Amino acid sequence: FSAQGDLAAGGARVSHVAEPVFQILHVEDDAFIARIMNEVLGNSISPRFEVRQAESLQQGLTWLRENPVHTVLLDLNLPDSQGLATVGEVRSRFHQVPIVVLSGHDDEQLALAALKCGAQDYLVKSATDPQLIVRNIRYAMERKRAEDELAQERDLLHALLNNIPDRIYFKDASSRFVRVSRALSDRFRLPTPDQALGKTDFDFHPRADAQAFFDDEQRLLQTGEALVNKVERQTAEGGDHWASVTKVPMRDSRGRIVGLIGISRDITELRASGEERDRFVRLAENSTDFIGMAARDGRVFYLNGAARRLVGLEDRATSDLVIGDFFSPEQAEQISREVLPAVDRVGQWAGEVELRHFGTGEAIPVLYSVFRITDANGMHVAYGTVTRDFRERRRAEDDMRLLNGEHFYEIIEPLPVDGLLTARHSVTGVEDKGEGRGAIVHFEKDILDEAGKLLARVEQSNFCRGDGGCGSFGRMGK
Repeated sequence: FSAQGDLAAGGARVSHVAEPVFQILHVEDDAFIARIMNEVLGNSISPRFEVRQAESLQQGLTWLRENPVHTVLLDLNLPDSQGLATVGEVRSRFHQVPIVVLSGHDDEQLALAALKCGAQDYLVKSATDPQLIVRNIRYAMERKRAEDELAQERDLLHALLNNIPDRIYFKDASSRFVRVSRALSDRFRLPTPDQALGKTDFDFHPRADAQAFFDDEQRLLQTGEALVNKVERQTAEGGDHWASVTKVPMRDSRGRIVGLIGISRDITELRASGEERDRFVRLAENSTDFIGMAARDGRVFYLNGAARRLVGLEDRATSDLVIGDFFSPEQAEQISREVLPAVDRVGQWAGEVELRHFGTGEAIPVLYSVFRITDANGMHVAYGTVTRDFRERRRAEDDMRLLNGEHFYEIIEPLPVDGLLTARHSVTGVEDKGEGRGAIVHFEKDILDEAGKLLARVEQSNFCRGDGGCGSFGRMGK
């Protein structure tokens, strides 16, 4: 296109765009007909045409291969090609170019056959009305453009229906399938999607299920209200599946509802994953261990009830917390410097640390077990921990050391087992068991308090002194 300008009254310049020039290829071996067509199209002002002639099909194909052409005027009786095969040859090689057949025969059947072969129009050579010829050429170009757009939409829809894993279908007002996707025909165990056409859900589903689907669809067709993301259990020859179903009205050019479009997405695995997640949550919430999860950057996004109770977070939001907040500053540095890098390298870490109680500041001894959480592709996406409160175990270990004589020996070392004890030990008496079996030493409550709560819980303890003397200690009375 070239922009031009003219001077209007008052000297103002009025701009307009020059008419486009359409390139026409006339494939015709009759010089007389070619000259007439050249004159008719050459005299057209709007639109403007530039005509090139080829005397044979091969000359025409060569010109098309080397030059842009908007329309081909094609004779069916050429020296190297006759009949409808001529149309097919041009169409197969240059499908994007509109074809107008120029024939010496006023034959309606031949005209229809030419259109079926891919021509956009059919003209009889004896009809030399310039306006008719120009109009038909313009209509041919417009039809070709519309056909190409429809073909592109058809190809896109065909590609969508053949490749998308969702089950897509179109139904008429009687809930009969008029088109289905490959995924749906596979679900129905059909060799091709065409075999579903004209059938209904009653042909593929148990009657009770099909009736429920039919009722939903008839309600939609009557009211125009779409059905969105309805979860359905679907039973077909391939077994039971869970699906998320959306159905919307299909309308004609006047806006009337003539059918429906449906899409069904298989959520069987997703539902199973959700059930697994629910089971995990129930397990975690009923566990007495501290269970938590945090993102790779340390932000905490899950704590079970036991975790919140252990560190005093029952009534506090945790979205602003990071892993380091659960430890003293010194231990948080160790977690950041040693523990998390170890998890990144080998996948897990376990050891004894101390958590911080958010309310009292108490140091809580725990067995801290940290591990990687990965996604379906094995990528490390988060940290998880199952941490056990070690306070009871620490007390139990102290009890065991006492039972093994470690603490009791420190208390009983100064005492003569074979005689009376000094008054400073507040001993009420010693019972000689005779025959070298040692003695039972009776303490008052104050000596037990000095031994601490762990010693007070001991009911019976055997001991041996460093000089070889052995005996047993018993708690007698209150």
